[in-house]
Amino acid sequence: MHDNHQFFGVFDGHNSKFASKYASSALYKRIVKPLSDTNANIKDGRDWKAEVDYEMKQAFDDLHNGYLEAMKHIPSKSMAKSGTTATALFVTEKAVTI
Repeated sequence: MHDNHQFFGVFDGHNSKFASKYASSALYKRIVKPLSDTNANIKDGRDWKAEVDYEMKQAFDDLHNGYLEAMKHIPSKSMAKSGTTATALFVTEKAVTI
């Protein structure tokens, strides 16, 4: 837990646990820096919702591409069919991003 935010996630993998393990360990790293300024952006009157929307989409795109790259190094062909659903919450004093 951090002083200015909390992160929660549910990752439900299928056909193996690789995708859910990858997503659960990598997603936070991709969103923590861009979303840590959310409170300041709200206070400054910036279009914080558009920024959060963009950053979350970018984080999930980066996560997906990172997973595909990691799969190139896995010798098991059955792992190529693995995947995960992901539900994530990033909570600050002024906003809840789901």
